[in-house]
Amino acid sequence: MASSSINKFYIGILFFVVLINLLLIGHYRTENIDESWFSSFYYNYTNFGIETDNNFNGAGQNGVQFFGKTTAIIYGNVLNITDYNRHNPAYISFFIVALATIFWYKIALNIFKNKKTAFTLSILFFIFEPFVAIINSARSEALLFLILALSFYSYLKGKFWLSILFIGISFEIHPLGLLCFLPIISHWAIYKPKISKSEIFKLVSGAIIGVLFYLILHYRSLDILPSFLVENTKTTWSNLFIQYFFNSNYYRHFFDLIIFIFCFGGIVFIYKKTRRPEHKFIIIYSLLSIFLLFIYPRPNMNYTALILTGIIFMVATVLSEVKYGNVLTAFIIIILSLQYCFLIYNSRNVNYDSNIKLITSLVPEDDLVIIGSSNEWFAFKERQFYPATVLDYFPNDLKEFYLVEENDFRNPPKGVVHEKLSSLIQKCNGENINNASIDCEQFRIIKNTCP
Repeated sequence: MASSSINKFYIGILFFVVLINLLLIGHYRTENIDESWFSSFYYNYTNFGIETDNNFNGAGQNGVQFFGKTTAIIYGNVLNITDYNRHNPAYISFFIVALATIFWYKIALNIFKNKKTAFTLSILFFIFEPFVAIINSARSEALLFLILALSFYSYLKGKFWLSILFIGISFEIHPLGLLCFLPIISHWAIYKPKISKSEIFKLVSGAIIGVLFYLILHYRSLDILPSFLVENTKTTWSNLFIQYFFNSNYYRHFFDLIIFIFCFGGIVFIYKKTRRPEHKFIIIYSLLSIFLLFIYPRPNMNYTALILTGIIFMVATVLSEVKYGNVLTAFIIIILSLQYCFLIYNSRNVNYDSNIKLITSLVPEDDLVIIGSSNEWFAFKERQFYPATVLDYFPNDLKEFYLVEENDFRNPPKGVVHEKLSSLIQKCNGENINNASIDCEQFRIIKNTCP
């Protein structure tokens, strides 16, 4: 196959997987609490300077007090212009991942001098679910994925000071930003580039600027940062390997595991045959990624994409160099695309915008607390809101509130709410409850008043 035909083939597939991701926006993980959770961080910080989590129990990251102000500034200011809704954060993340993929394309081209490898890597970043997940997310992982690419690309171009500066910025976004060292360490172990005295000075200055960047944004929280990090480390015996490959619905990631095992054997075989340093780099990078899947102290599925980046690089290398690699690539795309097409079809009736408008029109404009599912936060950004129907968090002494019960394909039937919330409604401090409800086809709004 001629080089121009190869390029057209891969460009066509790349266009297809990008289109799949655009169609998925608004249909992927429709009840994911993280979307409203992190959007609330950005809204409260960019509009009111609030650094802590006021709505979602203060668990995990707990607002932007310790990390994530960079993400809040970028996402929050764009959303303040475009509007806070369920799908706009995904469009921002899509743009960020697309920009990151351009740099990963340049990275692959720099290392392998092979457009086929670069195109294959770009395609895989838009089809494997961990990367689809960060595209359809308001979380920080998409931005970290971009910083990971920028830091490694800067290193390859000999801009070591810029590379370490990006790593400093990535740590402010999330401690997981330290994964930026993985490809750099892997590449350094093989090529060992020399650093001049002037570059050492620049390297130190980049590190200092990176540290100052974090300190300027979070100096008020330094005294409680260590305890926060300890509290948010591993709490179960599980790890990301088990979580991703065996705890996902229907074991759908087992197909990914087969691909990864096959390709790891393939890259070892290729290296033994060619002894090329770039293949050795890929082996080291992928081994470090595999190691982290087992030992990373917080087995959160949202982190999988950043750790799997080295393994996806390995898969792209093998698929671009083995015989019939284009056929194997097309096969992988078809298998993985089927689940996304099913997801789009299954959630075809979801319409966040109309639901938010409907809920807003049904609930009176007063000062009462709102309790509902996480998606309803977008309707009540400036009111006291608790997603207690999906998260066990709300004040136990509430006297009066509105309960929004939703009836769509992912939620329980009408009238079924969180067990503790049901208990609060029934007990209401041992007194009778005055319920006033508003019913419509999609929602039932209950006003609970306790004497």
